[in-house]
Amino acid sequence: MNPKDQTPLPALSTRYVFGLKSDVKHNIFHISDTKLCYIAGHQLVVYSAEEQKSQQFFPGLEGSLGITAMAIHPNKKQVAVAEKAERAVVIVHNIETQKKKVLALNGSESSAQEISSMAFAPFADKNYLVTLMAAECLVVYWQWDKQRVIAHTKIQGVSTMNEISINPLDHSSILCVGNGSVKYFRQIENGMKLLNNVMNKKDQNTSNNYTCHAFLSDGKIIVGTEAGELLLLDNSGEYKQCLSSSPFDGWGIECIVPWSKGFIVGGDNATLYIYERNTEDPKNPYQRVMRSLQVKTANNNPIDAKIKGISISPSEDMIVCTLENNLMYQSLFQIDRIGEVENSFELVSYDFHSQAIKGLDVCVRKPLLVTCSTDKTVRIWNYLDKTLEISQNFSEEAYCVGFHPSGCHIVVGFADKLRMMNVLSDSIKTFKDIHQKSCKEVKFAHGGHKFAAVHSTWIQIYNFYTGEAPHHLGRNHTAKIRGICWTEDDQSIITAGWDGFIYIYNIHTGVAERQFQEKAVNFSSVLITLDKKSILAVGSDKCLREFGEKDQKKTMDTGYTVGQVCMAQSQKMVFAAMAEPDRPGSIRVYRYPLTGEYYEYQAHSAPIERIALTYDDQYMFSVGQDGVLIMHDIKDKEGRGPKREKEATPLAFSDEFLVPKHKLDQASNEILSLKNELDNLNRQNDHGFAVLTKEKDAIIVKLQEDIRANNEQDKIKYERLRDEKHELELTYKEKMRKIKYDHDKAVGKTEKDYAQRISTEKQRYKELYDEKLEAKAQFEHKQMKIKTEDDRMKAALRSKHASELRAIKGDSERIAVEKDDLYEKHKSKREKIEDQYEKEIDMIKEKNAEEIQKNKQAGEEHKSKKTMMTKSFDQLGTVVKKKEIRIKDLKKHIGQKQEEIDTARKDIVSQLKEIQERDKTIADKDKRIQELKKKTQELEKFKFVLDYKIKELKKDINPREEEIAKMKEQTSNMDAELRHFTRVNNSLKLIVDDYKMKQDGMQVEINKLKQKMREDGNVIKKQRDDIYEAAQYLEDFKSLKSGILKLYHKYVQKDGAQLEVDFDIQKEYANQRKYLENTVDGFKKKLAKDADVHRQDNMRIMKENVELLKEINDLRREYKLMINNQKLEVLEMGTRSGSRSFKASVRSTGSSITPKPPQSGNRQIKDEMSHNKAEIMAMRNEIMRLEDLLGEPQDHDHDGELYQADIDGSQDYREYMREDRDDQPGDRQADGEDIDGDENFQEYKGVYQDGDHTGVVADDDGAQVDGQAEIVVDEEDQRQEHGDQEGEQDGAQVEVEADDDGDEGHQQEGEAANEEEEEEKVMVGEDGDREGDHEGHDDEVEGEGQEEDHVRLEGEEADEMEGEEGANQDTGAA
Repeated sequence: MNPKDQTPLPALSTRYVFGLKSDVKHNIFHISDTKLCYIAGHQLVVYSAEEQKSQQFFPGLEGSLGITAMAIHPNKKQVAVAEKAERAVVIVHNIETQKKKVLALNGSESSAQEISSMAFAPFADKNYLVTLMAAECLVVYWQWDKQRVIAHTKIQGVSTMNEISINPLDHSSILCVGNGSVKYFRQIENGMKLLNNVMNKKDQNTSNNYTCHAFLSDGKIIVGTEAGELLLLDNSGEYKQCLSSSPFDGWGIECIVPWSKGFIVGGDNATLYIYERNTEDPKNPYQRVMRSLQVKTANNNPIDAKIKGISISPSEDMIVCTLENNLMYQSLFQIDRIGEVENSFELVSYDFHSQAIKGLDVCVRKPLLVTCSTDKTVRIWNYLDKTLEISQNFSEEAYCVGFHPSGCHIVVGFADKLRMMNVLSDSIKTFKDIHQKSCKEVKFAHGGHKFAAVHSTWIQIYNFYTGEAPHHLGRNHTAKIRGICWTEDDQSIITAGWDGFIYIYNIHTGVAERQFQEKAVNFSSVLITLDKKSILAVGSDKCLREFGEKDQKKTMDTGYTVGQVCMAQSQKMVFAAMAEPDRPGSIRVYRYPLTGEYYEYQAHSAPIERIALTYDDQYMFSVGQDGVLIMHDIKDKEGRGPKREKEATPLAFSDEFLVPKHKLDQASNEILSLKNELDNLNRQNDHGFAVLTKEKDAIIVKLQEDIRANNEQDKIKYERLRDEKHELELTYKEKMRKIKYDHDKAVGKTEKDYAQRISTEKQRYKELYDEKLEAKAQFEHKQMKIKTEDDRMKAALRSKHASELRAIKGDSERIAVEKDDLYEKHKSKREKIEDQYEKEIDMIKEKNAEEIQKNKQAGEEHKSKKTMMTKSFDQLGTVVKKKEIRIKDLKKHIGQKQEEIDTARKDIVSQLKEIQERDKTIADKDKRIQELKKKTQELEKFKFVLDYKIKELKKDINPREEEIAKMKEQTSNMDAELRHFTRVNNSLKLIVDDYKMKQDGMQVEINKLKQKMREDGNVIKKQRDDIYEAAQYLEDFKSLKSGILKLYHKYVQKDGAQLEVDFDIQKEYANQRKYLENTVDGFKKKLAKDADVHRQDNMRIMKENVELLKEINDLRREYKLMINNQKLEVLEMGTRSGSRSFKASVRSTGSSITPKPPQSGNRQIKDEMSHNKAEIMAMRNEIMRLEDLLGEPQDHDHDGELYQADIDGSQDYREYMREDRDDQPGDRQADGEDIDGDENFQEYKGVYQDGDHTGVVADDDGAQVDGQAEIVVDEEDQRQEHGDQEGEQDGAQVEVEADDDGDEGHQQEGEAANEEEEEEKVMVGEDGDREGDHEGHDDEVEGEGQEEDHVRLEGEEADEMEGEEGANQDTGAA
């Protein structure tokens, strides 16, 4: 290949990770309330739940052996990760800047490979880190920002240590716990000092295997054991007690995390215990919350797993824990609600695999991939949405899995069978079982019509759509097959086995077309290029092999065992997955054709089991023995995806999925039932709303009556309270004068008392100040004396100690000199003796052998002398040791004296503190005096303010009351206007909607008529043309006759001819007609029921109106009787006086005696009448609205019945009113005037007609036209105002003419009554006019026929006649 044609080697980057590394202790921490960091695979993951569950990655070091520990800085910006290597390494990542610092020990410090625990200093401004190497029991103290070691020490006499941390109150104090030991260190200059044994007071029955610990916020320490015991230590690390509320019962404690009010303990059975600080009981400083928190599955099943890490959010409202089965759970952290919810935990992300993943395959037509694991689950993931679509549990382990290209089916291999399954919307369902045991490999053809399944040494090809197995391949292999691959055309399949053979089979003949052999190689994966010219395979010999045509072979050493290999669709990249035991799994990207150049990315913490590519080469997926699924982006160094050859636009992913028919039917039934329920609820709501509206209206009426009654009572009460207020004001003024006098007297007395107290306090202050000066002088004198004595004693002790030290030094020097002299003497003697005896020995040897015995004796004598000399030397050594002991005693004595000096210094400090306290007491007294002075001034100010406020309140009482009354009146007026505008708006909306519907219908009808007119015009034009042609033969009878006959046959016979209709069509028409008739009958029955209900409601409302009219009549009678009685009293008074002077006096005084009560009563009654009229109109509007609601579902055929029912109701009411009017003739005759019975009848008739019959007409089709929605509220308000004005005019007339005689008073009273009757007539006439206008408008809109106009005019004439009769009767009565 030309080097210029080579593209840059692409790189892999992690896109998303599904999983967790659970073998790291304390493997999760909160960065913020919405961000978490944890370990997954061979990288640090920062997970953000707020940003659509995004992930940020910090990969580990290439070539390391995995991550073993992690810790987070208190500022939440740095995270430390420890990695296993030839020498253990710590990487400190900055989350914000993504920079890192690497900490590593040199060979002289340690050669440990693994760090088991580490912790940051608990101060945000302290850049210290402590690490623990468990295997070597080595503690190292780092300054991580400088990347240097401050101190390190090795713990002696301990086999293993579990955890290490730093005291939050003192960053130089370090605590380590392990199996059988708890060590407390203090970091000193250039070293670490081990403190005393902290557990020497512990009970012997307590477990010695300390698994974890935590420093609390107050500096105390909690240590957990494997037996479930919680041990409390104080700030210095001394054992205090074992908490009585410890879990016990062998519940192993795995981790402890502090929080602001206590700590949380996690351990076996996925259970958490929460402890709070107990300030009430000092013997039990921490007590456990009553219920524990247990993590459970979504089905509320318990989880048998240990908790490996706990993290609490910075705001302490969320708790997150990790389990040893690779899952993360979270829950709201609310102490007061613990135990309310049975299972308050939910998954942080998704339900990950808890064990090694063995199978992986990617779909072509959907963004899905499938995995199977030894945890007996099969899961389907969406790699675009980064979600878990389906998770299915099985009773046995799945060995392999294959995904159909369509994405709707999978094949899963189990120990005893091969299952073909459908992928549904929310589950996986088996549709066929194939009895093939121990299938470890399964692979779909590119077309999806076939799939291959491996069993031991043979391979079976199945037809996917029939489930048949026409071919049985692989008889040539002598060992297990571990790799299979289809060619691009699906005509051949390649197999590779542990026997070192690779075969290419033709699936149609079942014969091996080619074979390749490598002895002593166990092949694990194989692939073939698209052109079928090359085969790549990997195996146990740590090599990547390429087999070409004509037995060409290329071998490339990889250095590690390669487990899987795959090739991109572009045929330019080869991906190899490393599966070296006990090493993290990495992925290599080789350039193809193979040149040896590769890019390596370390992703997993354990060997990789499977890898797969998407069809467009955008993503690669890998799974491993660590149970983690990783999705990788394939990009070049500039972040771009791999280039593909020019091709047509790729298909978009399909979104179809399979749904079982019974589920579809069930969903349809549920939708239908929900629709029915919705309709029922709507009907119930409408009915309930109507009932509730009636109830509320009744309540409103009752409340209005109560308000009127309360207003009367309030008026009376107001007058009474006003009188009481006047009396109270007088009493209040008297009391204020008295209080002011008493206050002035008390203030004078208080000022006098405070003046005496101040003088006394000043005298006392002076005495205390003198005592202070005297005590200060005495103290200074005593202090000087003590200091002098202390200096003298120090000098004496120093001189004494110096003399003793000099004497001791002299003795030691003298002893040393004596020792040296003795040594020299002994040495010289020894040398002389040795020389002498050597010569004598030589002489004796030369003389004879007899002297040997003598020399031996002499030698023994000299040996005894030598022994004596040695003893004397030892005695001198003992003397030296005694002197050293003496020196130690003297040093101890010096230490005691130093302690006495320290004690004296402490006494001095305490006395100084006492002096300071005395000074503070004096200052407090001064402050108290100043405060008393300030209080006196404040009292004077308060007195002035009270006086001013009293005056202001007096001034503001009356204006405020007047303002309150005005505001109340304004508020009531605004409420009335608001209700008025609301009613008008609602009415106008209904009218506009009605008109729009009518307009649409009329437009459709107009269009039809226009079309019909055009067609008729064409026919008429043709007829005219034909007639004109026939008219041309008027003189020729035969031609004329033939032309007329043609016209007849053309326009008469043809139109009248009967068309033959098919019998089946007639039968079907008859069936349809019968069905429609039945439907119409059903509607008629339903309409009849609704009509009955409607009529009953109308009758009930009419009865209520009758009762209201009765009350109005009673009020009018009372009003008229009151006027007559008052006038009679005036006339009697005038008759008795017998002169016109009384009348003149009445005129001169403004007629204030007699006329005013009628005026006020008249106005009050008028107001009540207008109010009752408004209520009647409101009820009429409500009746119209209810009729609208009840009239909506009625059928057109029953409009006449409803209209007749309304007429019957109105006739019943008229008869009732006539009976009521005829029953009381005496009242009418007694007063000489009508009691307005006919007038009330006319008024009610107008109301009823306006409310019930206005606009109720029928069109050509019998459709009901409801004009009741038009409510003229403005005219009602105008009539009320008009009535009020007339009432005032009547009252004025009574005042002016009150001085006339009795006959004139009766005449005036009759005229006022006539005016009232005329007013009622005007109102009735206005209602009738409005009825006619409304009906006429409806006629114009609907375009109804002449017959309907005639009916409507008759109704109007009847109304006018009734109105005239009522007017004539009223005039005659007057």
